[in-house]
Amino acid sequence: MSSWNAPGGTDPHPDRAYSRSAFAHPDSVDHLAVPVNMADDDDTSSTSSSTSDLDRDPLRQRRHRGASTWRQRCTRRARRIPPMAAVLLAMAAILLLTAAHLTVSATYETIKFKQRHNDPNTLCSTEHHDDCYPREFVPSSEYMVIREGQVLPPGLDIRFDWATGERWAKLPAKADRNENGAVVVVPGTEREEVPLGGRRRGRARPAPASAARSGPIQADDDLNEPQVLMLAARIVGNIPLTHGEWAALESAAHDVETGTTIAKALQPTLGALAERYVAQTTRKPATVANAHAAVQFFRTVGNALQNNPRAIDSLDKKAEPPLVPILVAAIDWHVTAVPGMSDEHAHAAVAQACVHALGALVRGDEEYVRALVELGGTKKVELWRDLAATAALVRKVEHLLEDLTALVDPGKDANAVDTSAKDTEGANVGSVEDPAVSPSADAGATV
Repeated sequence: MSSWNAPGGTDPHPDRAYSRSAFAHPDSVDHLAVPVNMADDDDTSSTSSSTSDLDRDPLRQRRHRGASTWRQRCTRRARRIPPMAAVLLAMAAILLLTAAHLTVSATYETIKFKQRHNDPNTLCSTEHHDDCYPREFVPSSEYMVIREGQVLPPGLDIRFDWATGERWAKLPAKADRNENGAVVVVPGTEREEVPLGGRRRGRARPAPASAARSGPIQADDDLNEPQVLMLAARIVGNIPLTHGEWAALESAAHDVETGTTIAKALQPTLGALAERYVAQTTRKPATVANAHAAVQFFRTVGNALQNNPRAIDSLDKKAEPPLVPILVAAIDWHVTAVPGMSDEHAHAAVAQACVHALGALVRGDEEYVRALVELGGTKKVELWRDLAATAALVRKVEHLLEDLTALVDPGKDANAVDTSAKDTEGANVGSVEDPAVSPSADAGATV
């Protein structure tokens, strides 16, 4: 038995409260005292013991009070913040972390992008910096997509994907070359193309999806406005058009809305385009194949501007090079070509198409009248009439001479020009009656 349980024993914890208990020794009931905590469970006893230890250690007491005070303050502050404000604070913290991550990533990608662009032979996509490709397009025998900014070697067979707007190119097959080594584009052999819709007589409108069919466009197809803009972009980009595309565009240009769209799409490079197509017939042998694209271009321009003040007004009259001198020089060259040295019908066809475009300009604005007068006026046009090699060209020049005379000198008869055929020509402006220059004469050939 412990000494403090014995009668007269020493109590090791004098500061504790004691109570009489049935656990006291039967021989010393009056002297035995049991701590109150012993009557409780073990947890209560442990807590009481630790509390007494804190009472003896002042440092531990201060730490305990400080921790309790800090927890109380945090609890009170948390209770003061509304739930919605807490959610907003959490979201703001997430956004800040995300922004920091994106900034670091963008900086890293920019550094890599600049490092790649130090190589002059490499291009990288502006959307995906990791997507890099050679600056020089490397063709093969199969069609491949032409990436943005790539430089194309000459002599490739190029196609458009009408559904996606992508350009494709490949090495030309031996059967696709002409005698001079120029590439002849044969559409719709390897890839199906979304068609260009049909010829409309009213306002331009998108063709319904149900009208779409596969294959190259034909001469009798309708063209909606996006398709007209696509063909105009190909003309500006010096990408050859097929016979069907030229015929469809030429026919669609008769419409006022479409004619205005074409005139605007070819600006401000109309003079430069005219120079390019004239050069195809003056610097090369004037064969039907070389003349066809020039004839179709000037027919289309003439149809777009004919009796269309809106299209005339959309032209930049100060653009360089000026259009009227180019047309006059082209007509001069083709009507004075030596017979027998080249294809006479091709010369006449190009001259007739240029006269058609020049007449549309002269009838549309007096500024073009003054430009033609400065270059020879009626005397120049009379010379063309005298040198014309075909009856169709003679009639076209006579119509221009009559209009020019009426504009310059309204009281003068234009050399008794017979205008009986002029009314019948209005429904088929710019047509060439000579079968030698029809598209069927040299099907498949392009310049």
